Amino acid sequence: MFKTANILRRASVESGGFIASARLPLPVAYVRKHGALGAVSLALSVGEAMRAARDRGADAMIAAILRSAGGRILGKGVVQKPELRTEGGFDHARYTITGDGDPFTVYTLNELMAVDHGTQRVATFPDVIALLSLDTGLPLPVSHLRDGANVALFQVPKSQIPLSSSVKDPQAYPELEEIMGIELSRYAFAPFAEPQS
Repeated sequence: MFKTANILRRASVESGGFIASARLPLPVAYVRKHGALGAVSLALSVGEAMRAARDRGADAMIAAILRSAGGRILGKGVVQKPELRTEGGFDHARYTITGDGDPFTVYTLNELMAVDHGTQRVATFPDVIALLSLDTGLPLPVSHLRDGANVALFQVPKSQIPLSSSVKDPQAYPELEEIMGIELSRYAFAPFAEPQS
């Protein structure tokens, strides 16, 4: 699995940054055992809620996302010092979000992977972590981050979403930890804990 992912990343880099791939056909029993059953249905319901709220403004959009995804807002603030780079087929980013209280530090590797609030880890992949624009209510891709953007930091805990067996594989994390320079697996495999306020 990991060798295939590395080959696909290299192909993506050589082709200019994006490829689409389909892997081998799998038996239904395998998918039932290892897949994130219900994830597509959840994504569709979140999308439908967003579409229904889009004409009522950013606050209504964010409320619809929270309600339909079962998530929460960790904090709101302004993006500061986004350090974005593409290297080895990965989009890397590290930046802070400042608002009231301690700043949030957000770590990204193709997707938002971890969030620290001051010195405390408050979200770690496989939690769903996203930035929502306070201007539009829409999720912000890492590639569109700009210094000074007003955002809400959104999280759905891993305990509340369908997960595939691959995110529960301890072998998936050491390479990511080495690339990012932060701990992931200790938090990814721990029971979810509420952040301190």
